[in-house]
Amino acid sequence: MPDTSSPASATVKKTVVRKRTTAKKEAPAQEIPVVQPSATPKKRTTRKAGAASVISPEERHHLVAVAAYFIAERRSSADSSPHDDWLQAEQEIDALIAAGKIAG
Repeated sequence: MPDTSSPASATVKKTVVRKRTTAKKEAPAQEIPVVQPSATPKKRTTRKAGAASVISPEERHHLVAVAAYFIAERRSSADSSPHDDWLQAEQEIDALIAAGKIAG
C-alpha cells in the first residue's frame, strides 16, 4: 500500500484534482428542432372583398383613361359622348379596385 502521508503523494493528488477541475467542460449539444411538413396544404391568402387596395391618383387616372378609350371603341356610335365613356370607365375601375382585382 502506498504511503499517503508523504508530501510527494499529496502534491500528486492536488495536481490531479486541479487538472480535473480546470479542464474545460464541453457544452451540452444543442438539439436542432426538426420541422416536419404539414399534412394539410397551406391556404392561399386573398384579400377581403371589402378591402380596397391603395393606388395613386395618377395610376387610377391612367386606368380610367385606358378603360374609357376601349369603351368608346366598343360603342363606335356617333351619339356617345366622351364624358359618358369616362364616367362608365370610372365606375368599372372603382369596382375592380374595391374588389381587390387591381392592386397598387
